[in-house]
Amino acid sequence: MKIKNLILPETSPIYFNKKNLQNPKKIAKILNINYQIVKTWNNWFYINNKWYYYKNFLQYQNSDEHFLNELIGEFLATFLGLNTINYQIGCTLNCEKEMEYGLLSENFRQKRKKYIVPTDLYLEANCTQLNNLINLKHYCKSNEMYKKLLLQLLKMIALDIYMNQQDRTKNNFLFEKEKNGIILAPLYDYEKSLTITSSTTDSPQYSSCIFGIDMSNYNELVKYPELQNLLQIITTLDINDILDIISNKYKIKIPILQRKKYTEITEKRKKLIRKYLKN
Repeated sequence: MKIKNLILPETSPIYFNKKNLQNPKKIAKILNINYQIVKTWNNWFYINNKWYYYKNFLQYQNSDEHFLNELIGEFLATFLGLNTINYQIGCTLNCEKEMEYGLLSENFRQKRKKYIVPTDLYLEANCTQLNNLINLKHYCKSNEMYKKLLLQLLKMIALDIYMNQQDRTKNNFLFEKEKNGIILAPLYDYEKSLTITSSTTDSPQYSSCIFGIDMSNYNELVKYPELQNLLQIITTLDINDILDIISNKYKIKIPILQRKKYTEITEKRKKLIRKYLKN
């Protein structure tokens, strides 16, 4: 189904001119982003005196589900107390002069801040163990700072496990440098999860670019009781309540058949998580 089928008469998208593109090098400098990243994902637009990144999902057959997964991810991150990008619905004309809907997120990067790609921390990637969580302690000047960073990352892991996130690559999360260490920058990119990755719902494995965990390995899971607690909390959520909140917030409609699909997948996922939490 197309995103436009979610849009109601009372929906209030932000209209913008998609042709308003600028030089990637100039945008990279303005936004404090690596030039190569902007060159690859040059979807930045200056709207109402602010810079926004636009996700159009046009390359996907199930564009509406990619769209909804992003909004669900935003909700869950906020629920867990994580900093996250906040979406607004964007509307522009495509090359065929038809209305096109997607999601806009305001640039969160500050000019004087340094942002670090995970793999630039020079940690040997291990996508089956969480040992690199301990190794990150080297980048914090105090135990208090490390505990703060650790909690943020455990929240991200819990969120990703619940959503069956399959795309937490080096380009899909960042660290932000502070005086006493590093923290997790606002989280983004939730689309490749849930309904899009339903074929892997039974998998107990989760990995990012520098760490991972197999929930069936209880000896690994038990090392982080806070992660277990977060997983217990997140599995109490009802996806239909989440969809209701999203529907009301963005003034969109979510068809019954789509709700049913999300219900089936999340219940299956929650059952799997609870199975390993009881071991």
